[in-house]
Amino acid sequence: MVCELFTNLESIADLLVYPTTCYYWFYLVVLGTIFTVISLSLYFIEKEKIGKADAISTLGVSSIATLLLALIGTLIRNSDGIPMVQQNIFLYVLAFTIVFIGIWFFKK
Repeated sequence: MVCELFTNLESIADLLVYPTTCYYWFYLVVLGTIFTVISLSLYFIEKEKIGKADAISTLGVSSIATLLLALIGTLIRNSDGIPMVQQNIFLYVLAFTIVFIGIWFFKK
């Protein structure tokens, strides 16, 4: 896929949607990185403060935060109507969130 040019840069939404014209999975990589950083940060903070960390709960909380960011990304559209986070990418994030929340809920 060839990247579009910045010919119709009318708003900040056009700038945010631009990476999806070059690399379709761009925001999945960004959300995955955010998920990893939040998960590791929460895990090590919990381990430092309490002494015993729960990896499943940190993954559940991180997946909820990532899901909310993906939801906000689906609401941002450029002037052509292309969303910042595509629908199938949002569904992937939703599936991982359901899995982690389900494991967290049923672990005991």
